[in-house]
Amino acid sequence: MFKTIKGKGIVILAVAAIALIIYGLGSSYITKAEDLASSNAASNNAASANSEATSEEAATTEEPKVDNGYIGKLGLSTFAKNKKYTGKYRLYIKDISRTYKLKGFNRVRNAKGKGVDKITFDYVTTLSYKMNKSFVNSVAKAKEADMVTGNWYYAVIDNKTGKCIEEVDTDDIEITSTDWKYSKYQKVSTKTFYCDVAMKAKTSVTMYIPSDQVDNIAIIAGVSTIDENTKADKKFWKGKKKFATTSMYKKYSKYARATKLSDLI
Repeated sequence: MFKTIKGKGIVILAVAAIALIIYGLGSSYITKAEDLASSNAASNNAASANSEATSEEAATTEEPKVDNGYIGKLGLSTFAKNKKYTGKYRLYIKDISRTYKLKGFNRVRNAKGKGVDKITFDYVTTLSYKMNKSFVNSVAKAKEADMVTGNWYYAVIDNKTGKCIEEVDTDDIEITSTDWKYSKYQKVSTKTFYCDVAMKAKTSVTMYIPSDQVDNIAIIAGVSTIDENTKADKKFWKGKKKFATTSMYKKYSKYARATKLSDLI
């Protein structure tokens, strides 16, 4: 025989319902917490992946180091075309400032047959020093051996070997220059002695070079030395010695500049 107790069933059902609701809420909260943890982990992984990708991208887009060849080892500053620079020049008994500029660079491709380009430019130097009678008297009193006037040079070199190629006979490279043209002479005289010097000098250079060798050539400008070139200087001009062995480099390197030919045309 089944006996019903009034009121107790409702309470038991109510308690059971409340327990189910609390359990349901708890399950829902736990599920949401797990979902949030999973979402945060996924976000962190994505951020880490993006960071790594960005780092890899930065690494791949980093500019490669420029190889300046032999001139890069000399510690010389570079020069730009059509810009004036100052160097040192030996005038009789003292070193004075003299400016120089390489200008008018022009390139004609296939000018001498296929693959051989013609490249031309002018090299101009200017002296601003003003001689006076005191300077002339000092020159007059100096020993003849000490009384020398420098030469103002540029040099075309093989940028792999550091050797001059201008005066060297080769089958594929031809370099010529005009005689120096001097102008604006300055002359100062005393009763017994006088000094004169050209205030401006210019030469025009013409080169025929295979287009695939242009990147291997560099020009050194602002080079000065005295008339009596050393043995190393003479061998350099003949393509037998590197530029760093010359008096032009050892004495005047801080005034010389060098640039790859490909950066000028």
